[in-house]
Amino acid sequence: MKYQAHVNIEFCNKSNCIKYLFKYINKGVDRVTATLKTRDDECVDEIQQYYDCRFLSPSESIWRTFAFKIHERHPAVIRLTFHEEGRQSIIFRDSSNLSSVLRHNKKKATMFLAWMEANKRYPEGRHLTYGQFPSRFTYDSDGHFWKPRKRGCAIGRLSYISHSNRDLFYLRLLLNVQVGCTSYDDLKTVNGNVHDSFRDTCGALKLLEDDREFIAVIVEVANLGSGVSIRKMFASLLMSNTMSDPLRVWENLWKVLIDGILYHRRIALNDPGKTYLWKTISYRLRSEGKIVLNVASSGIASILLPGGRTAHSQFGLPLSLSKESCCNIKLKSKKAELLSITSLIIWDEAPMINRFAFEAFERTLRDVMGDIDPKNANLLFGGKTVVFGGDFRQILPVVPKGSRADIVHATINSSYLWRKCRVLTLSRNMRLQSSIDPFENEKLDSFAKWILDIGDGKIGTFDDGDMVVDIPPDILISCQTNPIGDIVNLIYPELLKNMFVPNFFEDRAILAPTLEIVEQINDYVLSLIPSPSMECLSCDYVSKCDDDTVVDHRWITTEFLNEIKCSGLPNYKLILKVGVPIMLLRNVDVSSGLCNGTRLIVTYLGSNVIGAQIVSGRNIGNIVFIPRMRLMPSDANVSISFYRLQYPLCVCFAMTINKSQGQTLGHVGLFLPRSVFTHGQLYVALSRVKTRSGLKILVTDDNEKSKNTTVNVVYPEVFQKI
Repeated sequence: MKYQAHVNIEFCNKSNCIKYLFKYINKGVDRVTATLKTRDDECVDEIQQYYDCRFLSPSESIWRTFAFKIHERHPAVIRLTFHEEGRQSIIFRDSSNLSSVLRHNKKKATMFLAWMEANKRYPEGRHLTYGQFPSRFTYDSDGHFWKPRKRGCAIGRLSYISHSNRDLFYLRLLLNVQVGCTSYDDLKTVNGNVHDSFRDTCGALKLLEDDREFIAVIVEVANLGSGVSIRKMFASLLMSNTMSDPLRVWENLWKVLIDGILYHRRIALNDPGKTYLWKTISYRLRSEGKIVLNVASSGIASILLPGGRTAHSQFGLPLSLSKESCCNIKLKSKKAELLSITSLIIWDEAPMINRFAFEAFERTLRDVMGDIDPKNANLLFGGKTVVFGGDFRQILPVVPKGSRADIVHATINSSYLWRKCRVLTLSRNMRLQSSIDPFENEKLDSFAKWILDIGDGKIGTFDDGDMVVDIPPDILISCQTNPIGDIVNLIYPELLKNMFVPNFFEDRAILAPTLEIVEQINDYVLSLIPSPSMECLSCDYVSKCDDDTVVDHRWITTEFLNEIKCSGLPNYKLILKVGVPIMLLRNVDVSSGLCNGTRLIVTYLGSNVIGAQIVSGRNIGNIVFIPRMRLMPSDANVSISFYRLQYPLCVCFAMTINKSQGQTLGHVGLFLPRSVFTHGQLYVALSRVKTRSGLKILVTDDNEKSKNTTVNVVYPEVFQKI
């Protein structure tokens, strides 16, 4: 009425979203007030004639008239009780004789004891846990026995037990995983060994958060590796916050952990030292006694820099960046003191990280240097010299569910800092290997120009909004019947014969645009290797409690959590074989070359640790040992808060194009059953090789037929800002 117009009001609704039928907006009012009046003018007592009546809407009235169900519960939920041995609950009157009560209830079955008896009688129920038992069996409360269910279904739920009631709490954990138990000893049995208590059994099944696994890891590695490798692994466990009680681990193993220290110190003290002359900027300034900080946006790029670290680690950048983010560096701290005396900061792979990272670091430097001299607070980067390196042709910052505009806006050259930067360009491709043959060098220059033109978007024709590029015949693979098999045979020739040849996997890899395609390739190659495999499952999904125990989520794990695949979390199941190439998915020890993206070869599969040899970076040939670590998903879309203990590894016959950024390879197979989908992916894939002959490309359509064209994605607006 206010606007003198019709107003259309629409609402969307689903019947399964309404908890009660005809409630709230669908139901209408549920009460009315009414009064009774006489026809004459006699005085009316309003208080006396006021009525508060219940009101049913027409739709609800019809529903009740036809006797339709108002509510129902399906499936039924049965609360399952349990108890320790000989400690079942007994109900009796105050006036009852205790002797007769005990005599009467001594052999009386409970729901829990009846479950054990049912496991003896019914083989079809021995694969079910106590919580799953009501789905196939029903409990007769009068006769105190379980019998096979004839119809319907029910869900069992174990009674809640507080952590303070230790023995019952551990028993509850076991009942979520143990199946077919016919006695309390069966509940405490793991791999044929009967444990003394429920807690010990939970520990053997790795249902508790304790450090026995890590103690076993160090003891196992002590028989395989050197004292240095043990100490590095212990340090990585400390840095990843994986151990619950590091002091206890140290007190148990300090004699093992200090092995070899005295020997190495004696060698170091007798070593006269060596002098290296380098022509790089870092070594030039460091030779003058100045401090240079080398950082990179990715772990792989950081290990290529002298003394390099990731920017997130060095500057305390938050993982989730925003316009208001700041670095986790406190004034007067050791890290702030280091920044204040630094002469130069070199930041490599700058275009691949969100501009908010640089802006956060710039604000932090102003604060740190402004604390020394207030004038520095008004200077860019607090007056420090910062050198950014990178290639805008490569993959830009990843913006989850972001549009093209969002990605371009997130690059460093969209920041207000870019207007104050001086841009210098390099013209020589240092990855491509030169030759003494002039003809070969001419071909090399032509190949380098072709790669640059791909990165600049200068090659190809537009087709329905996409830039379509022709693949040169000499690097194109023609598909026969099995595309994956064709590219595997070309990049890994005579795999079974050569897989144990030194350096065979060092500079070979197959690249693909998506993780799904990568996993298909890895599974295919792994199936070709006849050697025994090891299935590495993570520990249970757990969430932290107040003490050294954990909340068991096995009933969720089987149905849901195992299927979670998200950013920052490897797959739940990992199948490995000795000799297989793998990739590290965490920054474990960057100084030792163990960072996100490092490639290794499996040399040892132990009970608690995986031994591997590094085949990429500056530490090629080093043998390392990797235990299971505490990993948490970094995907903000995951609504469940959990972590799991697992190996931060994946099989690496193939890798995604994004993961290959920063790596140099001798033989690259680019498999494109689907085209690239973001800026720079095709350029990154093509520019990983040292020579033209080392690059092979296989493009297929939806029918697995080979093609000689593919799509290239380039955002020209990125280059316009440089």
